[in-house]
Parts: sequence; C-alpha cells; structure tokens
Amino acid sequence: MSWPITNPTYGTYDWLMLSVGMYLDFGADSNIWDAEQFNTADWIVQRGAQQFYNPPIIGDQPHSWSFLNVVGTFDTSDDAVAYDLAADFGGILQDVTFSDGTEQYRPELCDESVVRGLLSKYASTTDGVPRNVAVRVKALPTTARQVWEMIVFPKGSSTVYAVEYRYKAAPGVLTSTNLYPPGTEVHAETLFASCMSVAECWKTKQNGPMHQLFQERLTASILIDKRTARAENRNVQYTPDEAQQA
Repeated sequence: MSWPITNPTYGTYDWLMLSVGMYLDFGADSNIWDAEQFNTADWIVQRGAQQFYNPPIIGDQPHSWSFLNVVGTFDTSDDAVAYDLAADFGGILQDVTFSDGTEQYRPELCDESVVRGLLSKYASTTDGVPRNVAVRVKALPTTARQVWEMIVFPKGSSTVYAVEYRYKAAPGVLTSTNLYPPGTEVHAETLFASCMSVAECWKTKQNGPMHQLFQERLTASILIDKRTARAENRNVQYTPDEAQQA
C-alpha cells in the first residue's frame, strides 16, 4: 500500500497497519518501512485485534460477540466415532442437530467422559440414531493450531447424517491475504481504537487518550451488537448505517 495515492480498504488489515504506522511515525508508505517497523506494526495489529475479539469486562461480565457465533457442518460416516470440528473452533454453543433428510435429531450434549463411557459399554451399538455427543480436544500440538473433535454415541452406521453445530469462532491472524477482520465494517472504529490503544501503550508505556477512546468505542459496539443480536432473534436485520445510529 502507498497512501494517499493508494487508499487501503476501510476496516481491513492494511488499513489498520497504515493507521498504526502513521501513529508511530513510521510514515504513510509501508513500502519504505524496514523489517523492524513492519513487524512492530503487525504485532500491534494482531494484539489489537485479539483485544477486540476478547474484550475486557465492561459491567458485570465479558461480552461475547454475536458475529463470532457461526455454524459448522460435517457428514457422518460408517462406523466412525469422532469427527474433526472447524479449524477456527473456539467453543460449542449448543444447537447440535443430525438430519437424515427426513427427520432431524437433537442429541444431548454431554461431558466427554459420559460419551466415552457409553461407547465403551455399548461398543457394538450402531443403530445410527444420535443420542449423545461431546466435544473434546483432539490434540495439543506445538506446531499448529489446537484441534477439536466431536464424539458421537452411537457410532456411525450406514445411514449418513448431515450434522450442524453452532460454535464460537476463534479468529486467526490477519494478513494481507486474510484482510477482513470479523465485525467490520460496523465495528471497524472499535477495532481501530483497540489497535491504537495497544500502540499507545507500546509507545508511551502507559494508558492515555487512545485507551479511553477504545473504552468508549467498545461500550458503543457492545450496545450495537446486543441490538443486532435481538433483531436477528426476531428475524430482523439492521443495516450497517442503522447499526451505527443505534
């Protein structure tokens, strides 16, 4: 990017990088930043994004963004017990359904030890009708993101079930390829303020006006998100302009 000749798209990774670089006096053209400047700006943007995704407590409890509540899917297979969940899985949010094309089933979401015990006790049961499911960590690698899986009782039969589950997404690293953070454009100013607050703390070693701006923007974004979530529950959607005015 080379601003102001080339203006990065509002709310994107490149836009955040430009904002941080200008605040830190690196210059408006990232093409002339050295490696240390680029890595510093990137480190701040990543931290700012994660601070936004997992916001500090305002009020009695931390806020959970509705735009990170997404639906994952997979199909069952013959004799299978465990199925990998989405790569960005960050926690189950109930609403697990199995469909055979005619009927839809809602198995009980249980503790992993319960389902493991059922699979051990009734190892030969393969009637295919899902009754119990659990979510567990599949592996704790040090070279890749943590992997989660869903185990199912009874294990898969010849009947193929289409499975849907709602989960909390854990957003990955922003890059010039993965440009668009979740929540934009409605929450772009709050994400910007979050990055600026991190940059301010890095530069001055204390919280100041940017930190205050982030607190103010976060309060507004939480209000917008709660209203949007209520509207979605009523099958009503706010437009971005309406949400900003809410």
